[in-house]
Amino acid sequence: AAQLYEKQHQKDSAEVAFEKVVKQNWKIPRKLWVEAQAGKARNKTFTPEEKADFLAYLTKLERRYEHKNYLDVLYYTHGELLKDDELLKNDQKIVATDYYRQSLHNNKDNNPLKAKAHTRLSELFFDQKDYTGAYQHLDSTLTYIPEHTFEHLFIRRKRDNLSKIAELEYVVKKNDSV
Repeated sequence: AAQLYEKQHQKDSAEVAFEKVVKQNWKIPRKLWVEAQAGKARNKTFTPEEKADFLAYLTKLERRYEHKNYLDVLYYTHGELLKDDELLKNDQKIVATDYYRQSLHNNKDNNPLKAKAHTRLSELFFDQKDYTGAYQHLDSTLTYIPEHTFEHLFIRRKRDNLSKIAELEYVVKKNDSV
């Protein structure tokens, strides 16, 4: 039910439903519980203090042995919470980038999450004006998205536009060194 509320953009209802799942703790499979924690983080509106507390809680979850198979979801959620700050400082961007990379490193077979992580990394690189890095992550995103979908077309167009910018950037760097 929580995911349906989330799709309908009913964040309050989704948060309550995810919280019900979280409260079941050891009565449900761990994967479901970890996904519910991530869903709760996606749908909750945090105050700065609550966000700091939840980030500390996520760090605690990441260290626990029983969550070792779900580190990809935990690291991605951690990166999302850091990235969502409106006043994102450069050092927080680096930390968010590290969490997305750790999510990719620990991800074995969750292709939609891999696609999301690569997309987020490309956005961060684009914001830092590293167009080559953004292009590479968009290219990686395409390998995890089904081919004949609108999302694939959208990402491919974005990547193609970035390839032109990356080429021009390379030419400028090459001419500057001469």
